[in-house]
This record gives sequence, structure tokens and C-alpha cells, in this order.
Amino acid sequence: GVFGLEPIDQFLMLETRQRSSFIRGGIQNNADSLKPSDSRIFIDWARWKDNAYHGISEQFPIDLLRLVNVGFLLSPVPFAHDNELTLVAGPAYPPMTRFDQGTDMSGYLKERIQRLFDFTDLYIYALADPFPRIYAATNVQLVRDQIDDYEIITTVKKFAGKGRRTVVVKDEDAATLGPAITSMQVEHFAAIRDGYVIKVSAPEGGILVVNSQYLPFWSATVDGENATTAPVNHLQMAIRIPPGSQQIVFTYHRPDLTDLLKLLETALQIL
Repeated sequence: GVFGLEPIDQFLMLETRQRSSFIRGGIQNNADSLKPSDSRIFIDWARWKDNAYHGISEQFPIDLLRLVNVGFLLSPVPFAHDNELTLVAGPAYPPMTRFDQGTDMSGYLKERIQRLFDFTDLYIYALADPFPRIYAATNVQLVRDQIDDYEIITTVKKFAGKGRRTVVVKDEDAATLGPAITSMQVEHFAAIRDGYVIKVSAPEGGILVVNSQYLPFWSATVDGENATTAPVNHLQMAIRIPPGSQQIVFTYHRPDLTDLLKLLETALQIL
């Protein structure tokens, strides 16, 4: 979900504080998710009852997952009925668990051996109404500039319910983004090399949100003119859209060795 064009940088140990705190302070911010009885797959076997896993939406905040464009959860075990999730695919029969050892040890061992060569299908659950990759904000919730990560994530969670497009913005970024205008619509967007091209209908302007991490390596233009990006929702970025704008382009570029060589070449020419 939240991964856009930045994962290569993050896997190079360039992960930002915002993403780290969002996962630890938001997604994993309760005893159940931090200390599951099976830490390999985040399963708390105390929740296993009647051949189903209960309370997944209590263990992990579904609204925060939905906010960062997560559309599906994959699980090795079936979930009990949950209004937040819809089963879309799964294995023909449920897997045997550790609790089956006492009643059918031979069957349990046979299945474990089979999985070494042909792992069973996973259960796939769809989240209701995940936030799209690109969307128009319908409302702005301001927070003070000095707010800490945990406080802002708590505020984001409060406004991340289904159907909402509220963005949480610090006071210092409010002037950059301006007000949210509900008449603005995202008509189309497409991934291009190192970015996105977006077409909007914005007769009165508005705020356009890209469901990707705010980083200084992103730049944006609105109808060819440079635009200033600003962080929203602790882990996303947005720009102000002037009235009548039509095409927005976001580009991701982290300076590399080639850029350094160009700077040195320019410096030498000046000297």
C-alpha cells in the first residue's frame, strides 16, 4: 500500500522516521500486535477459536491500513466474520494448526511435510474502500506544529474512517495547501517512469493528495508550473491545485553519483 517509488531507497537503509513511527506507533501500537504468540506471522493463537482467527481488526487498525492504500490482507489462516473485511479467495480446506496435533497427529505431520513442497493457498481478504493512490481531499484537520508522532498518528486514525477524505495538516503547512474544495475531482491518473501524471477537474481548485511518502526527492508541476509539496496525514504528500488546473505531474528523483559529477563539471567550468 504505502510503498510507491521509494522502496529501493528504504531497503538501502534510508527509511524515514515518519514511516518507521507510522508502523510502530500506529499499525503495531498495541500489546497484541507487538507481542503475538507467534511472532513469525503475527498470529496470537489466543484468538484462535472454532477453526477461525478472531479480532483481526482489534489487533491491527484497519482504518490506518486503508488510509495508506492497503487493499488486501493475506493470511495463512481464516478470519472469523469481520465487517471490515470480505473474503475473496482461499484454499479449498482450512489448514491444520498446532491444536490438531492431539487429535490427528498423523494428518498434521503429513500436511506439514506436504507444505515443504507445495505451500497451501493463502486466504485473501479485501478491505472496504481503501484510499486510492491519488485523491482529492474533502476536508482539512489542522494540528499544531509541535505535535509529536504518536499524537498526530492518533489524530490521523480518528479521521481515516471509510468514505472520508480528510487530511491532517500541521499549521505550518496550512498556507501552502489552502482549503479543501469538494468540487475537485481526480479524473484519471497513470504511473509513468519515476512518477505519476494526473488529470483533474478543479473549477475552484483544491488539495490533491498522493498516497506516497512525503520526501524531498519528490517534485511536482501543475500545468507545467512548479508546485510546492507538503506532508499530510504524517505519511503522505499533497499540493495545492489552483482553480482551472488540469494536469499534474509528480516526479521522484534522489540525487546520485551522476548528479554529483554534473555539479563538479559545472563547478570546474565556472573556475
